Amino acid sequence: MPDSALPPQSQPWRAIDAEPLRPAVNALLTAIHEISASHDLLSWVACPHYGDADVDAVLDMLSSDGPPTQQNPWVFNLELIAQPLAEFTAAPGVDAAVLITVFNYIRHDLHSVLKLMDVIHAKTGGPDLTALAALLNPLDWPDKALAFAYARGTLGRDWPDSDVLPLLTANAIHLVDRAVSGDAHDDLAPLCFTTLAALPAIPVDAAEALYAVALGPKVTHRKAAQAALAKAPDRRARIYTALADKRQKVRLAAAQWLTTTGHAEDRDRLEVCLRAESSEAVRGALLDALDAIGHSAANYLTPEHLIAEAASDTSASPAELSWLLWEQLPSVRWAADGKPVPDSVIQWLVKQACRSNTPVPDAGLRQHVGSLDADDRVGLGDFLLEGWTMADEFAFSSSGTEQQTVSAIKSKGVLALVAACASPNAATVAARTIHYFDTMRMAQCRALMTMLAHLDGDEAARVLASMPAHTKSARLLEEATTLLGELPARYGWSPEEAADRAVSDAGFDADGRIQLTFGDQPFFGWLQPDLGVTVTDSTGAGCTPAQLGADPVAGPIARRRLTQTRKQLKLIVAEQADRLRKAMHDGRAWAVADWQRFVLGHPIMGRLARRVVWAVDTATGPVPFLVSADGASVDVDGSPVPLPEATTLRVARAADIPTAQHSRWRSALAGQTLDQFTR
Repeated sequence: MPDSALPPQSQPWRAIDAEPLRPAVNALLTAIHEISASHDLLSWVACPHYGDADVDAVLDMLSSDGPPTQQNPWVFNLELIAQPLAEFTAAPGVDAAVLITVFNYIRHDLHSVLKLMDVIHAKTGGPDLTALAALLNPLDWPDKALAFAYARGTLGRDWPDSDVLPLLTANAIHLVDRAVSGDAHDDLAPLCFTTLAALPAIPVDAAEALYAVALGPKVTHRKAAQAALAKAPDRRARIYTALADKRQKVRLAAAQWLTTTGHAEDRDRLEVCLRAESSEAVRGALLDALDAIGHSAANYLTPEHLIAEAASDTSASPAELSWLLWEQLPSVRWAADGKPVPDSVIQWLVKQACRSNTPVPDAGLRQHVGSLDADDRVGLGDFLLEGWTMADEFAFSSSGTEQQTVSAIKSKGVLALVAACASPNAATVAARTIHYFDTMRMAQCRALMTMLAHLDGDEAARVLASMPAHTKSARLLEEATTLLGELPARYGWSPEEAADRAVSDAGFDADGRIQLTFGDQPFFGWLQPDLGVTVTDSTGAGCTPAQLGADPVAGPIARRRLTQTRKQLKLIVAEQADRLRKAMHDGRAWAVADWQRFVLGHPIMGRLARRVVWAVDTATGPVPFLVSADGASVDVDGSPVPLPEATTLRVARAADIPTAQHSRWRSALAGQTLDQFTR
């Protein structure tokens, strides 16, 4: 598509018979004065005062054939005059030109007038964005300002495509420039990318600018630019060209793009590139792309290949790994035959992961690690994660002293190897470290959360959902929410399965314990069957509020954390009780294994489960049961109720419980969360 430009507009400002508008203009200016005068304003702000001369000035401008030239602006609160403004906008004869003239007279800027243009458009059917730009250009408003307003949702969102697309297309390059100039905290940048993605076709100049970002060496905005080019007809050809680029980062960006947009016909091109590629990072991305179209990395990588790659690497250990005690690397065996893996292979895996500089493991790394003994790779992952966190803990603890410190953030790629090793301990260690560092080590916390999102999906969802218990940072919480939102698509979870996995534990471990303070004399919180929280010291002795207050250092910290935990717990319990209530009404069924893991095995859900009557589906109908204090499934008399793995279970309804036994079942519950006894 050729570069687009808007044609010049004919004279947008025309003289009108303004006298019929006198009552409406007078009513508005009078209301501004009266309402502002009735509210307390700062002493240095003079109350707006408009009279007949101001009404005449506005009408004179409307009667001329040019843009408004006079102003008498005052400082006043637009919210206070919302009603008079609405009445003026709805008055007969008030169109976009009239509204702009009046606003230009009473305000220093015209930003607020855009909020009323939707009303004008619905009322008069116009103007379109191009015509509106023609009205505003003489008042020093560029066309791109309207494109940005549309992107923000301030203007034109409900207008027909024919009224907005010409101006947006003509200003696409400005949307790109504004999008790529934004930082991580700029809320307009992603909105500009979204607006570009919605265009039927992107002009050549804007498309070139987007490709420079989508296939460029910088990661910032890369995914957003790629999404904006989703409908570009030359996208695949541009990706193929980039795969042969001399620059490694460009080849890497192209290969990573194909992991989300690849098709079966890409196989031959990807395999050719894989054979020719010398960079291990790009090879990993190519394997990811092949895996995405159904061709496993196992078809291209073998232990023999891994040994050969390690043997050919004579490079020194990266300086970023100076924290790693190489001589203490645990021994590892091959999964296939149990024979020892050469130390050079493990060292090569660590170095390559470090050089990748990302906590996200690619298909190649996962395939390599998958060839190692399962227990041994868990030990390797634990060793590396402990070393990585300890390096930063030392750096944090000795900050400001004369000790030489080494931060591990520059070796965050090692976390990709930790994720590939899939240690069941990694999520707990990561959560504890994030809680310890919090806002004082933002980059480290973000790297750990990214690693979490690529561990076992179930555990990742639980820990990411529990981030409010570990950090106060709004940025980290936003990052956790984003990562959590990516998991259902990655693992193919249904909304119900995702909700099961994303229940926050509020910081409690599997035993219902939370550490409130650290140090030589820590305090602990314990989740009770009634979902209350009690406090003990390190010896297990109970602590009253007065006893907590006796410790001048740890006491205040423990009280603050306890208050925060109780607030979070109250919200979680209310939310999950509503979810169980909905499950009861909808008849939602759990597989036994999922229920045992995500409901019974969860510190909070497990206690809620003891306050609910359940029903297991059998060949003869639903059989109600309770969860005993020790987690067993029993009937109202305490006799075991078997839960075969092949069956499903539900939150029991009144019809599932014999009417004559309702009182007995109600009495047997640890506490009643749902009304399950009303038909």
